[in-house]
Order: sequence, then structure tokens, then C-alpha cells
Amino acid sequence: MIYKNDFLEAMNITYTQRMARSEADRQRLHYEIACFYYNDYEEISRILKEETLNNPYSADTLKTIRFRHIDMMRKVVKKLTAGVYHQRPIRKLVISEATETTEEVTDEALEEVLEVANFHTAVKDAYEAAQVFNTVFAMPVFDEQKKTMRIDVILPNDVTVHEREADYLDFDAIGIKKCIGGEVIQSVWTETEHYRKDGDTTEAVPGNESMKNPFAPVIPVSVLRLRKGWDFYGEPNWNLYNAQKELTINNTEMKLAEQKIMHQAYVAVNMALSENDTIKPGVILQRNGVREDEAQPTLESVTSNYDFAGIREQTDYLLSQLAISEGMNASSVSQQVDDLSGIAKIVDNAELEEKRLDNLELLYQFEIDLLNKCRMVWNKYSATKLNEAGEFEVEFVEDSQTETVSDKTARREMEKKYGIANEIDFVIEDKELGSREEALAHIKQRQDELTQLNTAPTVAETETVGEPPEEETQQ
Repeated sequence: MIYKNDFLEAMNITYTQRMARSEADRQRLHYEIACFYYNDYEEISRILKEETLNNPYSADTLKTIRFRHIDMMRKVVKKLTAGVYHQRPIRKLVISEATETTEEVTDEALEEVLEVANFHTAVKDAYEAAQVFNTVFAMPVFDEQKKTMRIDVILPNDVTVHEREADYLDFDAIGIKKCIGGEVIQSVWTETEHYRKDGDTTEAVPGNESMKNPFAPVIPVSVLRLRKGWDFYGEPNWNLYNAQKELTINNTEMKLAEQKIMHQAYVAVNMALSENDTIKPGVILQRNGVREDEAQPTLESVTSNYDFAGIREQTDYLLSQLAISEGMNASSVSQQVDDLSGIAKIVDNAELEEKRLDNLELLYQFEIDLLNKCRMVWNKYSATKLNEAGEFEVEFVEDSQTETVSDKTARREMEKKYGIANEIDFVIEDKELGSREEALAHIKQRQDELTQLNTAPTVAETETVGEPPEEETQQ
């Protein structure tokens, strides 16, 4: 129906309907990815049965098939995020900066609040989920019964946002699916309102009958987005998702082939078998009274010439391409790939390290925003308060385990050989000293101590000084 015969109005209605269908398709896609991310085997089987129906499996085969699923997605995610949160970042609420005469003043209560909220685990979970979904949400929630705060990490399949007109990467309203009392409802937050929505019914949140946003105009939800895209959510990690599905299907295909080889088919010629005859160990099948003009009785097994080696190589190639596309070396996800050369490993490690450094900047902005919203929620409901005027600081701790002892020794020998560095530079690096003079003084002190140790008499020598041997004394 075209209202007022207005063609533009008709176009708007069509666009709205298409956007609604598009949002439903997006949520369905993210839900399917979430099933693989959480390793929900029953839902994974349902998804794969829909995709493989008549491509290549028949409906009868799918009734009895059991997919051989191995969770490779989790391994790749752990590899991509390793080292970033290996050590806890230093998170501070700075009340006043340090000066030449005064020390830095921080709010010591922050550490306890973050421990109660399990902040570190939440941001780490969000970072891992973002490797798959690209965009994830984190929301501080205060439990008034327990008087504690938690942080919910929310995946995009449970979220619907209304993009801000001025910036498609920001939102001015959000709906979050929640299960309350066994029913799935939507918790809606706007810059002015907060209420629950069950279908077309709108109801107030208990304790907020006015349905106003208690933090207006701020919505207490933070967003972590690793890469910008065409819309608010960007694109999920298609490489990882498609490779995981293909790996499961390939493994299932090999399992079916193994069953066909173990339970062979037989071709009987002139064996006079009845419908109820079975072939099993200990049973002798005989065919007597064969005439000369009849075919000779034969019973032959038919085995499959399934190319297991070829399928394994193809699967291994798939995993190696997945690793390379994510900045990892192929040997990190496969046992069949030969070890890469030293140069290839250096290039892969450099690419992965650069990717992590880019993510650190995104994580810094995400943590600062989430810390501010945690303070806002905590101060609203808790009896103890965090300093309102202070500013949050986050300092990521570099992982010092990236270089092995043997690599470090080889590097320093090379640097000494070509005159790039000497012992003074090595002491500055190890002791984190501020000048070469301090390093030189440290080296001299160590040398003096070694000299004293080498010239000082041992305990045994000290005990025997001035004492004649026992035999001479007896004489």
C-alpha cells in the first residue's frame, strides 16, 4: 500500500522492511557463529545438516550421521590473543599527577572494585570474542542483592542497535536479549529511557517504574571493534568460520569412508542367498549342486579406494592457509607442514606482533571507556564510592618471554662480533638502568666482588691456618 500516492514514502517503507529482514539475517548469522564459538555440538550438527542436505548427503544419511567436530576455532583464537593479557595491565585511577615535590595520588579502592567485578577476565573474554565476531559489547551490571558488580560480555547475536545518524559506528539506542524467569525478553536502553520489551509489550524494570535511564544521557555499554566495516558491526572472521565448518565436514567424510571400509559390501554370484542370510565370522556359505552350464559361485568384497591421504593433505592445506591469513606460521596449526625457515618465522612473527600492537590501541580505548562506565554504575548503587574527578590510566605490560635464552645469547654474540653493542648495553637492557655510567659502575662492582671471592680463603683453609698436621703434633 502506497500512502498518499507518495512514491518516496513507498521507498521508505520498502527500505525499512528490507532493513528488518537484513537485521534478522545478521542475527541468525551471528547466532550460528556463536554456536561454533561456544562449541555447542547439538546446534553445530543442526546447522551442518541444513547446509549438507543433498549437498552431498541425502536425507536418509543425515538421519544417522554424527558429525566429527574438532574445535579448531578456539586454538586459533588463543594463538591470536596470546601475550596481550599474559600479564595484567596496570590500571589506576589517578587523582593527582606526580610533580617534582609530590608523589602521584591514586584511588586505592579501584583495585578491589575491579576484583569484585572480575574486570580482567571480562576484557580478556571480550578480546577473544572480537577475534571471531569483530564487534562485541561489555556492560557493567550491579547486583543490588549481593551488593557486587559484574561485567557481562555480550555477543552481537544478542544485540540490536540503532545507529546514530551522525556516526554509523556509534549508537543512541540498544536492545539486549536477556533470559529472565525462563523467558527471553529484550532490555532496551536509550539516552533517556530504560525498559523491558516482550514482543510488542513494553514494561518497566522493577525499581524503575518511570522507565527513565538512570545514567542519562550515557548508555552503560562499551563497544570493542577490531575493524571498521560497511555497517556498525563490520564483518566477522569469515576465514575462521568457514575453515571450521569445512574442517568438520572433511573429518566427517573421512569417518564415513572408514565405516564403509570396515563394513564392506559384497557381490555374490550364483550363491543362492536368501534375504535372511548374513555374512559374519564363523559362518560358512556353501553352494552345492552347481551345473556345468551355470556360472561359478563367487563371493567378493568391494572396498572403497577412498583417497585418505589426499583428503588429509587438502585439510592440512586449508589449515595452513587459515594460519597464514591470520598472520601465523602454518606449523602452528598443523603437524604435517614442515618447519618454516628462520626468515619466514621472523616475517610471520613480525606481522602478528604488528597486528597485536594495533589491537593494543583499540583495547586501551575500550578499557578506558569501560572503566568510566564501571565507575558510573558503581557510584550509583554502591555505598562506597570511587573518586569522580580522577582519570583512569591503563598501561599494558610487555611479555618478556618472547625471546628464548638461546636466542638472546646468539643475538648478543652477534652484536658483540659486529660492534653493535657491548656489556654496558646488555646491563642497561637487563637492569633497565638510565645511563651508561650506572651500567659501568654496576659492572665494576660485580668485578670487585668476583675478585674478592676468588682471593678470599675458603672455610677449610681458614680452619687449618696456624695448626700443624695431626701426625706432627703426636710426634
